[in-house]
Amino acid sequence: MLKVFSKFLFWLVLFILFSVVAVLFFSIQTQPKIINTSVVDARSAQHANYFLKRLKYSFNPSQQINSLVIKSSELTALNAILTRSEERLVTNADIEKNKLILHLTWQLPFKAKSLFLNIKLTILSSFKGLKIRTLEVGDITFSGNAVLWVVKKSLNLMQAELGEQAFSAIKSVNINQQLIVLNYQIPQNFNLLNSQGKGRLFVLRDQLALFGDIDKIRFYFQRLLRFTNQDKAPTTLIDYLSTMLSLAAQQTIINKGALAKDENQAALLALAIYFGDEKFELLVGEISQLSSKEQQHREYLITHVKLSKRNDLQQHYIYSLAIQIFSNMGVSNTIGELKELLDSNLGGSGFSFADLMADRAGTKLAMIATYSSESALYVQHFFTPLKKNKQLIILPCFGDLEEGLSQVNFEHNYRNVNSEAYQTMIAIIDQRISQLDLYRFSVN
Repeated sequence: MLKVFSKFLFWLVLFILFSVVAVLFFSIQTQPKIINTSVVDARSAQHANYFLKRLKYSFNPSQQINSLVIKSSELTALNAILTRSEERLVTNADIEKNKLILHLTWQLPFKAKSLFLNIKLTILSSFKGLKIRTLEVGDITFSGNAVLWVVKKSLNLMQAELGEQAFSAIKSVNINQQLIVLNYQIPQNFNLLNSQGKGRLFVLRDQLALFGDIDKIRFYFQRLLRFTNQDKAPTTLIDYLSTMLSLAAQQTIINKGALAKDENQAALLALAIYFGDEKFELLVGEISQLSSKEQQHREYLITHVKLSKRNDLQQHYIYSLAIQIFSNMGVSNTIGELKELLDSNLGGSGFSFADLMADRAGTKLAMIATYSSESALYVQHFFTPLKKNKQLIILPCFGDLEEGLSQVNFEHNYRNVNSEAYQTMIAIIDQRISQLDLYRFSVN
């Protein structure tokens, strides 16, 4: 009996491996199905912002059927932003009569040969629920019913009956050439993630530890708190960076076998959790647990600690630093650009190349500090007490950079982020950043 079972298990594993190889073989192609023709400008940033704001307040429990309208211009904007964020990724959405066709092409990170993963999803208009015609992955085509079944079962694994509840909430999908109207009704007792579902996610987050050892990050956060609780807490960002990264240098030496890049990442994440958005902590784990007095002091420092005598530049630097660690350089830079493009619209503070410089400098520091052991030690070298770190410059001169540009002025001078004029400005900013000693290490 055992021999029969072992033989069956052997052939089962062999079949699974063969199936995986076959799927990969037929999925990966040598040519992209779509190419990038989109641009990111002030209008596309505004279109995306309008949609995301509507989306944020759309999905609340209700006793009546509600509608979410998605315009073709908003889909185009979202595709442009996604493509801008990841250079290997191209997405596109075509609204045709009674159907929405979503395309995705991802260039695989192989240097020897250009290989692409091409995906095409076709969603149909439906008077009842969500209807998918097909999902095409390379040369393999999956039926819409199979796709819906897999998605539903996956949601159920996260939370019991979540899949059934989510799909039953979708009443109809109306698609024409200009827009998509999603009609839905979310039950009063519906909870996307109840305590059980959230608990599973948090347990998974803590087990995966995607952003490093939680205890290590907590250690740096507690040392940061001790530093901020002194009688006269410093009001310049360089002091906080120096404190955290010099501590990281000490821990690299003290803890035998510790990697400098891991210590730097933990130190910078602690700094980002303190000075950045509270949602950063949700990605990492329970770190802060501040008292009401400590929270008040934190809020004060967030608005008073400065970089190059400006609080807004400190925030741009910190947020970009955090986003670089949580994602990648393309996403961090794109978010910085979108923020400035939105500011160029009516009611905004105007497009600022100085803010963009702070974004790119923060991104560069995080990238070098966590890229490799060699680059991490290079960064630590600049923040040791012997370096007289208060003389260290972390942001180049920006006095001659344009700020407060309205949408009209930005488009007149630079058109969009793909234009030669804009790229020239980015090259000037990046050159100034790379000329500072701190950022000279190449990670390309």
